[in-house]
Amino acid sequence: MIRPLKTTRRLWRGLKTRLWFTPSVIALGFLLLSIALIRLRYTDMLQELDKQLSFLALANQETARSIVTTLTGGLISLVVFSFSMVMVVLNQASSQFSPRLLPGLISKQEHQRILGFYLGAIIYNLMVLARIGPKDQLPIISVVLAILFGLLGLGLFIYFIHSISNSVRIDAILHDLYQRTKNSLADTQKRLSKTRQTDKEPPQGIENWQGLASPRSGYFLGLEADTLLKITEQEHISVAVVPHQGAFILQGKEVLKVSQEVSDEVSEDLLAALRIDVNESIEEDYLHGMHQLVEIAVKAMSPGINDPATALNVLDFLTALFEQYLKLYEPLCLVGSDNANAYVWLQPRPLDEVVFMLFAPLRAYVTQDVVVSRKLLRSLLHLSHLPELSDRDREVLEQELAKAKADALTRLSNEQDRLLIKKISEGH
Repeated sequence: MIRPLKTTRRLWRGLKTRLWFTPSVIALGFLLLSIALIRLRYTDMLQELDKQLSFLALANQETARSIVTTLTGGLISLVVFSFSMVMVVLNQASSQFSPRLLPGLISKQEHQRILGFYLGAIIYNLMVLARIGPKDQLPIISVVLAILFGLLGLGLFIYFIHSISNSVRIDAILHDLYQRTKNSLADTQKRLSKTRQTDKEPPQGIENWQGLASPRSGYFLGLEADTLLKITEQEHISVAVVPHQGAFILQGKEVLKVSQEVSDEVSEDLLAALRIDVNESIEEDYLHGMHQLVEIAVKAMSPGINDPATALNVLDFLTALFEQYLKLYEPLCLVGSDNANAYVWLQPRPLDEVVFMLFAPLRAYVTQDVVVSRKLLRSLLHLSHLPELSDRDREVLEQELAKAKADALTRLSNEQDRLLIKKISEGH
């Protein structure tokens, strides 16, 4: 029962991220509306409505056909122009910022709904146009709706121009990434707070437990904690998760360790509780959002773009997010509610690896600019002085601060600039 539910949830999450899904659903709704009006054209309600709308003089076949034809041609033109604008915006975002931003831009629901409205209105008009004839009168309301859809399409087109223009502005992109990553961190904290946690260390000999291999390659985006704990309670077993969240897993590599031998069916249920996907997602892994911010900063400091202001903005957002990440408590072990011997040990994400992944590219590409270097050092200095840090975590950040200082001093030739860098790294 667990595998079908898991497959259904994975399929639904995949459908929601597809560009064609929302427009297709909306277009289907317009198609059903047109069919309903055609099938119900002789009902008393529509006949009475026709009498009320007779003053519009739309009962004439040629008039109705001319209006619907004109509206259809206009909507098709709007669709073509909208697609052209989308391609221009995507090309600009890819070349100036980062190609990895494209999924976030094309998945905006408001753009998909507008596209779905255009396609649905065109389908509706074609269905109405096909039924206009001397022997098959359509209700006047069908033509009135076509006119209303055309007017609404013009309004949506104006909104689309405004929205697509704003979506490619760097400040809007950075704020959207920041907000999505912040929400992902908050959701993770909320989800973890609902589980029973313990600091119990894994037992000795865990390397001898039964290993379960990943059925496919992809990024480990997390696990269904409730599902996994339920299985461990039912089977009276404990489980250790081998990879940390965000790690890329190759097919056939071990992802779980089980305290005792389990059947193939139980093994499949355990593996089904892991979220493994080839596509990374900010909503599934908050560090993916931080990594995209770093990519934007690196691209901004490339010789072809040379935009230090964007890099400074990125460091502001990255510092705020990383501070929230450092306050996030990642439990070492989850415990079942009914069976005290049912444990799920997690693999914490090493802080030194996270710091290296985020700040090493910045050290490599932004330390030739004294302004951005100062900002980077101040960010690391602020993070290393957070009171809630453990001694080990503080040491990791101080080591990264020392590396950034050394890189900046190596690349800066002006003695006054070097003096500024030394003062910041010393805590001034």
